[in-house]
Amino acid sequence: MLHVTWYEAGKPDPNIPAPPWARVFGIANDGTVYAPAALTGDEGATLEKAAAEGIAAAMKNEHAFLPIPWLLRAYPYEFEVIRVCRIIDGFARELRPHRPS
Repeated sequence: MLHVTWYEAGKPDPNIPAPPWARVFGIANDGTVYAPAALTGDEGATLEKAAAEGIAAAMKNEHAFLPIPWLLRAYPYEFEVIRVCRIIDGFARELRPHRPS
């Protein structure tokens, strides 16, 4: 069963208005990082697209979160999606336990 641990990325910038959920991300027990589906600009359409491809969303506070690898494959030309996913992945890397090579 999928278990997601939720985190908040960084501190809010008072100059950039953003809803609280926009800074939330999750790390699943298998290491997959989840970002807000609404990054694409249309959470509902993104959820439909993910579901059509068999991608399950994780939910938190009535918002959908999708795996970053899928978001990057599904929206390869969306600069803001790529930028935010990379930022979130950077935060997630700092939280993952170090695994020796």
